[in-house]
Amino acid sequence: MTENDNPSKLETSSTSPRKWLALAVICSAQFIYLMDVFLVNVSAPQIRAEFDNPAVLKSVFAANQVAFASFVFLGGRLGDLYGRRRIFILGLIGAGSAALLATFAESPAALISARTLQGIFGAFFIPQIMAILVTLFEKEERALAIGVFGMVTGFGGVAGFLSGGLIVEYAPSSLGWRAVFLFIGPGLIALSALSYFLVPIASRPTTRHLKLASSFALFVTAAMIVGPVAAFGAAPIGVLLTVLAFGLILAVLFSLFQLRQLRSHGHALISITLARSAVFRSGLIAAFLFFLANTSFYLTTTLYLSERFGSTALQLGLSYVPMGLAFIFGARIGARRLHLVGTKAVRQGLKLQGFSLVLLGLVLGVYDSSPLALVILMIPFGFAQGHTMAPLIGLIVSSASPEETGTASGAQQSSQQFGNALGLSVLGSIYITVSASSGAQLSIIVSLLALSVLTVSALLCVPRDRPQ
Repeated sequence: MTENDNPSKLETSSTSPRKWLALAVICSAQFIYLMDVFLVNVSAPQIRAEFDNPAVLKSVFAANQVAFASFVFLGGRLGDLYGRRRIFILGLIGAGSAALLATFAESPAALISARTLQGIFGAFFIPQIMAILVTLFEKEERALAIGVFGMVTGFGGVAGFLSGGLIVEYAPSSLGWRAVFLFIGPGLIALSALSYFLVPIASRPTTRHLKLASSFALFVTAAMIVGPVAAFGAAPIGVLLTVLAFGLILAVLFSLFQLRQLRSHGHALISITLARSAVFRSGLIAAFLFFLANTSFYLTTTLYLSERFGSTALQLGLSYVPMGLAFIFGARIGARRLHLVGTKAVRQGLKLQGFSLVLLGLVLGVYDSSPLALVILMIPFGFAQGHTMAPLIGLIVSSASPEETGTASGAQQSSQQFGNALGLSVLGSIYITVSASSGAQLSIIVSLLALSVLTVSALLCVPRDRPQ
């Protein structure tokens, strides 16, 4: 008997106050996961300095996100099939152990390998978070739960920046940036124990196939596309273009195979019902473009503050606190407005984000003598990001039927992480290349304008008038 085979426990869990304890636990997992993202971001200058290779820095981010994006479909499907709590706990243990491996990494290969494993196991537990949330809460309570989720996302960013700055600044010199992973690993493992007792069972059995081979094929394909972009400048251009060309060919073949599977069997990495949903499809594209423009924002601004003003790790962490607080406020308002006006809330958030990026680029083009201007002008960007992110994720997952929320969450997370990985590789390469030839000021302006174009593209893909 699997944990899904106990309907009485499912009913008790979904109708009792225990669901709010479950929300606290799954939000804690999201909180620690996001802390990891921002902790590593703050330590980026130290990682770059130690290995003296920009390609290593980009690969530390990209390897984690490509692995996550490739296996998150599998993670979501495993949750649907074997129980979301079980896969949630497995992912927490694996990701925590991989973080500990990163602590002891002495070479770029060891660090990138540990980050890859961390991404794979992260792909197991993260899809269960929104799937459990959507399953446990009805529409009236769901808006509140999504709002809490969005606020936790913002707090995770603030806590990640602050703690990252403190950890890297005051860690023993023998640890340096490795202290970041030493902080994350035990936290995830401890949370897995709490999850066993507090997270209720909130899924039904399904007969859908795992598609393990497809997940590995997607990983290889994505690595061959993102890898050459991340390694730009560190390997012969002819080799990189050859690998990239093969990756694009594999991507076309993979897409054709998935379409064939959908037409002949009704399911591939996603089901035919999800594939036919216009809201689901357009939401995924919008999420990809949105995240293409978001995580790369943090990397480029971190490098800019470090290069242009010599900001320390602690100063970098403090620089993002006002923006993080604005994100929390925006997420709360965005969740409420999604319930009231549907996707208009997402569109409004994207409009504000695009405007704030253009304004930031224009101001830095004229006034570049102090980091204070950047810190202040990042505040509306943080509000817009929060106003957009949680409602956009909720829109995609809630467009699926209850038995497919895990798969829908996996697809959303895959779209998000592929966007993150490609954005970091492309925008990171643009920033580093322009900075080396023309200086940090022009580099950040070019990066911000590119991000604004991506934001507008995401806006054009958001479906209209979708009530919640």
